[in-house]
Amino acid sequence: MASSYKPAFPYTGDHLIFNSDRVTINSKKDSILLFAKESISFSSAGTIHFNCDDNLIINASQIYLGLETDVDKPEPAIRGQKLYDLLSSLIIALTNLGNGLYTATDSKGRGIPAVTTSGDNLVTDALELSAKLEKIRSEKTFLL
Repeated sequence: MASSYKPAFPYTGDHLIFNSDRVTINSKKDSILLFAKESISFSSAGTIHFNCDDNLIINASQIYLGLETDVDKPEPAIRGQKLYDLLSSLIIALTNLGNGLYTATDSKGRGIPAVTTSGDNLVTDALELSAKLEKIRSEKTFLL
């Protein structure tokens, strides 16, 4: 799943340990770059914060949120715009069906009350769904 890498404890090779009440690393002119052959791990007994004035970009062949022990099988993320487009198309189809039912007539050209009422209700529900659909997309989180 996420990684087959398991760090060895205790580590027996050369290593560097900083141990203090607080550690601050500051780059006054450029970047701080961390590289590792196997893994970089951030751990905290509290929280971990990533703050930036611009974009936060996470790039990997696969990204997992949560631990592999949290679920039996990982669930794929939903691509928001594709889902939005699909649901919009479905709402349009339901609206068209509702309009067709609303104007349905019998063989004598008379409206069919049960069918026209259902059509009207379907159009009303579709319009409500359309209004709700406009509010489901995040303005902050995006998947590429």
